[in-house]
Amino acid sequence: MFPSSLLQEIKDRLSIVAIVGESVPLKPAGRNHRGLCPFHGEKTPSFMVNEEKQIFHCFGCGEGGDVFKYTMKREGLSFPESVRALAERAGVRLPEEFTKTTHAEEDAAHKKKRWGLRANQVVAEYFQACLLDEKKGLEARNYLKNRGFSDTEVFKQHFLGLADDTWDDLVRYLTSKGVPLELAAELGLIRPRQNRDGYYDFFRQRIMFPITNARGEILGFSGRTFGTPKTAEGQDAPAKFVNSPDSFIYHKSHSVFGLAPALSAIRQEDAVWLVEGNLDVMALHQAGIQHVVAPLGTALTTGHLRLVTRFTRNIWLIFDGDEAGINAARRSWPLFLELGLVPRVVVLPQGEDPDTYVQKMGADAMHKLAAASSTLGEWVVDRVMLEAGHGAAGSVIAMRELKPLLKLVHDPVEQAMYLRRVAQRFSIDESVLRASLAGSEKKQMINATLQRHSSDSLEVRSIERRVLKLILQYPELWSAMHDKLALSMMEDDFSTTILQTLQDAAGKEGLSIGRLIENLVDKDLSGMIEEMSLSEPECSEEDALAVTNGYVDILTQRFQKSQMQELNQKIAEAQALNDEPRLIELLTQKQELVRRLSWRAPQQTQKTN
Repeated sequence: MFPSSLLQEIKDRLSIVAIVGESVPLKPAGRNHRGLCPFHGEKTPSFMVNEEKQIFHCFGCGEGGDVFKYTMKREGLSFPESVRALAERAGVRLPEEFTKTTHAEEDAAHKKKRWGLRANQVVAEYFQACLLDEKKGLEARNYLKNRGFSDTEVFKQHFLGLADDTWDDLVRYLTSKGVPLELAAELGLIRPRQNRDGYYDFFRQRIMFPITNARGEILGFSGRTFGTPKTAEGQDAPAKFVNSPDSFIYHKSHSVFGLAPALSAIRQEDAVWLVEGNLDVMALHQAGIQHVVAPLGTALTTGHLRLVTRFTRNIWLIFDGDEAGINAARRSWPLFLELGLVPRVVVLPQGEDPDTYVQKMGADAMHKLAAASSTLGEWVVDRVMLEAGHGAAGSVIAMRELKPLLKLVHDPVEQAMYLRRVAQRFSIDESVLRASLAGSEKKQMINATLQRHSSDSLEVRSIERRVLKLILQYPELWSAMHDKLALSMMEDDFSTTILQTLQDAAGKEGLSIGRLIENLVDKDLSGMIEEMSLSEPECSEEDALAVTNGYVDILTQRFQKSQMQELNQKIAEAQALNDEPRLIELLTQKQELVRRLSWRAPQQTQKTN
């Protein structure tokens, strides 16, 4: 394990706001910075980062932690990998025992992942050497040249390669490089022979497109035919593209082609274009449009969208101008609605795809199409209405298809815009269309009412939680409050737990929320503390002490009144038992409590006047 002092040194040298801000646009919000969460889809920013406390927290999905946790989640790293990456960035030299290539603290899964990535890198280098070989790669290079790709720099940018038409050249190459064949088979690079021992190459006579993560590490491959590749049984392979099977490092529904070379442009443009094919990506990159990637597989998934929204929420869909492209655009809208995204859509002219269109018309024409695009929602609604026809029958057909989609639109303004569009198209009163969605609205109203009544029953506990929340938001309050707050004053179990945690964590130097969270074993509790700490303060920093003192006064009086009731009960019991020594003791306690209550009463009166 890494020493806590070392981890703190790394954090002290880094700005969590700067690191998060590289991928999430942040705006100041009091002591915090606020932005859209990179880990789930949302339209209203609920993602908070605090420089002083060195933590982040999303109030939408609950993700939170320190800069190490952010990098782990953002980049898909293990904890040791995150520490090493951030240590290098911070200029902190790690002790030798933490820089060795074999790390005792990493489990077998992480070691296997490193071996898998290494194996894919070795294979990618082999494929690229085959493509660039004067004889072996001639046919494949000529095919690419005929498709408009003659620049070898484009090949190198995307690490293009060639799987030549042999049965086991790759098997023998892997053996020579010391890559375990069982591991290569698990990655889908080779397959076991059916009738005898040994393996054969899975990809044959295909142009190879490596699939990378954001850091450029190769997760898998996509192979495209350019001749007539053979299967193990010697028959023609029907599939134009063959992808690596899902493995312990590659998941087709969570990977896109072209991410690493596009990433810098995506961040610079704060936008991404999603196209359908690998060659579309390459054609646009070659034309100078760099912020382009392509999903892997037959259809767009929420996994693809969650990946690209880590870098931007401004998405353009560029679909082929055929029936399949149009249907794909329509099917994708619910995925975006689920994640709270509002993409724009470009449907190319009939018979065109981005590859052919940009080579015929140029990059400026592509940019003009993107600039003139409508939102996907507008396009889908208009398309459905166009196909539904006119009149009453058309309106019924259109609403039958649109109703389940419009119920997925969570933004009431956006939903109203679509309803208005339909109402104008069919000359229907908008209120009639709203009535068709009233079932879901009524359900929301009932849920809100139930929640409001539930919150009324929690009002007694709210003062305790407000005090603790203010202390977590303004940790400097602890020095003034720790002597005034006692566990016995808390009626709420949750508040008792939080106060106990604060008492245990506070040291001579005061209260550090970041270190408190870092040292907590209970991750549910640490998440709650993150949320309270980064939530919107009810008052300014200047008013925090006065507001907290006011709440503590209320808690103290409530506690003392409770003590008075308890004492009166005990006094009555002592009188009934004629226990004079006990009675004198209790009356003395009551006299002291009355004195304290009478001393506080004028102060409270003065505050309220």
